[in-house]
Amino acid sequence: TFDGQGNTIKNLKLNYVPSEDNDVSIVDRVFVGMIPATESAVIQNVTLENGKLVVPNISPDADYMYVGLLTGGACVSNIINCHNVNCEVESDAYGYLGGLVGYSGYLTYSTSDHTYIIGCSNSGTVELTYTGAKSVYAGGIVGGGWGEASYITACYNLGAVSILTSETYSRAGGIVGMYGGENYMHACFNQGKVSGVTAGD
Repeated sequence: TFDGQGNTIKNLKLNYVPSEDNDVSIVDRVFVGMIPATESAVIQNVTLENGKLVVPNISPDADYMYVGLLTGGACVSNIINCHNVNCEVESDAYGYLGGLVGYSGYLTYSTSDHTYIIGCSNSGTVELTYTGAKSVYAGGIVGGGWGEASYITACYNLGAVSILTSETYSRAGGIVGMYGGENYMHACFNQGKVSGVTAGD
């Protein structure tokens, strides 16, 4: 468990540099965030303010990247009362990008447990630019996820979410960029601008 006890972390700067020694890689995925990835964990009661996370364009064919300011991956975990206040979250990489969480849900289908994201918010900017030929996803709270695994409750987004790509099936959303399977949202709202340039626009 990581319990921020209501404290604020200010001016956190995260600049991803690829390295075989430093990468957190699980099931052929690379996770980037203040806490790169969680499994069967709790993160709660913390605010990140006026920080910045940057993931550069490694190459269009690089490994799938799960990128979130708080955590790149929340896998069968609880994220409670966590907030992004005016932090910039930027990625030029292939994968998921979230204002708080990059990916939520299963890493594998060997579990029937769930990820819960409760009472969280984002007022920072989320910007994903991708030049490759694969789908990418960006969301104010969560980039996205797969499997019947995630519940998002009482969360809101006030920040701008933008995605720039020519790939038709890429998606951007105020709360979540994309979920596959039966995932659930309740009592959430978005007041941030969501924009994208795709072949489908």
